[in-house]
Amino acid sequence: METPRYNSAFWAAFSQPLSDGYTRLIEFEPELHYEDIKGEPSLTSTQKKVSPDFIVTQTDLTPAQRSTLIASKIKNWLVENKVGFDLVKAQIMDAKVSGSRKESLLEVLIAALDESELKRIQIPLDVVAKLHSKR
Repeated sequence: METPRYNSAFWAAFSQPLSDGYTRLIEFEPELHYEDIKGEPSLTSTQKKVSPDFIVTQTDLTPAQRSTLIASKIKNWLVENKVGFDLVKAQIMDAKVSGSRKESLLEVLIAALDESELKRIQIPLDVVAKLHSKR
C-alpha cells in the first residue's frame, strides 16, 4: 500500500524531534503548520496536540521503514483526534505550460514548488539545461 501524500508541515510535525519540556501543537488555521510551545499551553479550537508518542525519533531505520512508521503514527493520530484526511493532505499544484508555450519546463517546474520546496531543490546542471531548452 502506498503512503498517502500529506502536507509537508504536517508530516514534519511527526518526524522532527521535540525538545524536553515542550508541547507540539498543530494549527489548522489560517494555514496548516506546527509549533513547539514551552510547557502545556491551552488549545484553541483550531489546534490539536501531538503527543510525543506519535513523533518518530528512531535513527536506526531505513528511509522506507521510517516513512512507513511515520505514516502509521499519523494514521493513528488522525483517528484518535477525529481529523479528516482532507485537512492534512498535500495540495496538488496545477503546473501547466501556457497556451503560448513560452515557458520552459524548468519554469513550469519551479512555478509548481512552494518556498520551502524551492529551498531544498537540487537538480544537476545537465538536467537544468535540458528542462530549460524544452518548451
